[in-house]
Amino acid sequence: MKTLFLIAAVVLMPQDQENPEYKRWASFKVGSWVKLRTGLENGGNKMELPVETTYTLLEVDDKKVVVEELTVNTLQPKDSPKQEKAKKRTYPATRKQKDDVIEVAGKKIACHWIEVGASAGSSKTWTSPDVPGMVRLDIVLPNKSVHRLTATAWEKK
Repeated sequence: MKTLFLIAAVVLMPQDQENPEYKRWASFKVGSWVKLRTGLENGGNKMELPVETTYTLLEVDDKKVVVEELTVNTLQPKDSPKQEKAKKRTYPATRKQKDDVIEVAGKKIACHWIEVGASAGSSKTWTSPDVPGMVRLDIVLPNKSVHRLTATAWEKK
């Protein structure tokens, strides 16, 4: 009985899974960067926006990466007070995941959840093979407020 309890406890504990945000940066050296330009496309019409975002790798080790995100309006002078300040984002090497049962829309649903944390907040996503898309998404902001999306109805075909 003791062994069965121990096995159940290990199975129910959150497991670590490689974090794709970490993996995208971890093979590069500090100082690596990418600049992205913003554009829109609608019905074949394309429009470039005057917004560039540069992501620069500030720190990297086997536990985390730290990336700076700087968004610039290219129509404004670089020293304009209207320019966005740089944000630092920390991505841990692993993220938590676990199987769980939650109640949504008055039903108990067996789900798998994955939690991703960063300096700008965290998110936890529940999915199930019985529900298209996702069952629930919690986004925890730095001020600890929670933005929650929860399935209220679905149809599986």
